[in-house]
Amino acid sequence: MASKLLKLKNLMYYAGLTENDFSAIKDKRIAHNRNTLIIFSLISVIGFGIMLILSSLNIGAFQENDLIYALSFVFFLGFLFVILFFGPKYPIIINIATYFFMVALLVYGIYLAVIVTPGERTVSYIGFLTALSGLFLISPLGFAILIILSQIVFTILISQVQSGELFLINFEDAVIFGLISIAIGIYLMFVKAARYNSERIANHLILKDQLTGIYNRRNYEISLANINDTNEMTVILFDVNGLKAANDKLGHVAGDELIKASAECIDGLFGKYGKTYRIGGDEFVAIVKDKDKDSVEGLLNKFEHILEVWKGQYNNKLSISYGYVQASEEPDKTIYQLVDIADKRMYAAKEKFYQKKEETK
Repeated sequence: MASKLLKLKNLMYYAGLTENDFSAIKDKRIAHNRNTLIIFSLISVIGFGIMLILSSLNIGAFQENDLIYALSFVFFLGFLFVILFFGPKYPIIINIATYFFMVALLVYGIYLAVIVTPGERTVSYIGFLTALSGLFLISPLGFAILIILSQIVFTILISQVQSGELFLINFEDAVIFGLISIAIGIYLMFVKAARYNSERIANHLILKDQLTGIYNRRNYEISLANINDTNEMTVILFDVNGLKAANDKLGHVAGDELIKASAECIDGLFGKYGKTYRIGGDEFVAIVKDKDKDSVEGLLNKFEHILEVWKGQYNNKLSISYGYVQASEEPDKTIYQLVDIADKRMYAAKEKFYQKKEETK
């Protein structure tokens, strides 16, 4: 039932995207909203700070409102602090703050149209309506509900301060521009959804291995270039045993099964603690964070057990040689030197595997 509801939601508001696409867009939307809120609150802090300074200089027009400026300055400063330090950890805060900001803008627009200039056309409110759709990427449904509610509040208020033809003109303008705003908001979400989806697909094609779905060599090289601190880092290199024999005897479908199974086993275990890559035909790398030797050996023991119980459709067993090195063993080595050490240990293990295999014939 839940999956059907999610599918319906995707079809209605996010251009029929898959669940993965929907999640990716949701994350992008939250990030966009966070950046927008930071900009808004930062501008507000600077603006009210300047007004506070002007009021402290005994400039009459500003001095009369110094308490409002001070309270607003403190509020937006606290708001900025919450968004910066808690927003990344708790996305719900970003969603709440987004709606809060939009409601505040709508309330301010209604205030200008109803209280400040009630005898004129509601240009301010209409301007807020059309601008809101481009400021935030909230859910189109939530955006539509918010606009409709603000229209109801606005209609009730102008009915108290306006009458006759002026009321009808302002009401019609507000409704028309409200519908336009909702349409623009939904259209923008469709455009953003398509763009985010295209970016996700492009990143997948560029940085993910097409056969296994884990990170590819290009991603691996980019990651190595960006690693400056190897503290508490372990590099593990893997090489599939018997891949050529499987290809020769059972065909490439059997070889592909070994490669995909290797990726699933490696990423399924080590991917929880770092990143895993396929860097060659049967070569894989895991770069993980750890604190002691026992934690790595414990993971490798689990890995060997996973290999022991594995059974495939074309292959009865999966064998992988590996070598690893911890940064704590070689504290002065760069990431490239650690990779070289792990690579040599992996090939030593692979040679030992084939020697043992020869001896058992």
